[in-house]
Amino acid sequence: MDEVNGDPAMFASLDHIDSSGDDESGNLQVVCRFANFWKGAEGF
Repeated sequence: MDEVNGDPAMFASLDHIDSSGDDESGNLQVVCRFANFWKGAEGF
């Protein structure tokens, strides 16, 4: 599905692996927005 017709919770989002780290390529991963939201909500 594309972003026009798809589920917004499943769209791609950048996530920090170590939330206290910098915006370096080794500290970023691509996840779906739902996973990024869940990760933040759980306080990981």
